[in-house]
Amino acid sequence: MAVINYILRTYDTSYILHPSPSAPAQDLVDYDKWTSFLITTLGPMMGQLNWFTNYHDKTNEDARKRYQEQAMRCFEVLDGQLKKTGGK
Repeated sequence: MAVINYILRTYDTSYILHPSPSAPAQDLVDYDKWTSFLITTLGPMMGQLNWFTNYHDKTNEDARKRYQEQAMRCFEVLDGQLKKTGGK
C-alpha cells in the first residue's frame, strides 16, 4: 500500500484517482479501506484463481473452485459497495 500511496502522491497531484488530503476524514478512511481490500483480498484471490485455472501443471479442481468462489465473494462485496454509494 505504501507504493500505491507514493505513486498517487507523486503523480496524481490533481487528485483524480484518490481523495485530496483536505477531503473529509471519512473519504480518506474509505479510500484506505478499499485499497487495503483490493491489495489483501481481491488481488490474492484473483492471482490464485488465475494460477490454478491457467498455470498449475496438475489439475486441482478443488483449489480452482475454492478460489473462484472467494473471488466471486469479493466481487459481491465490491458490487454491494458500488450499489450503496451510487458507483463512487
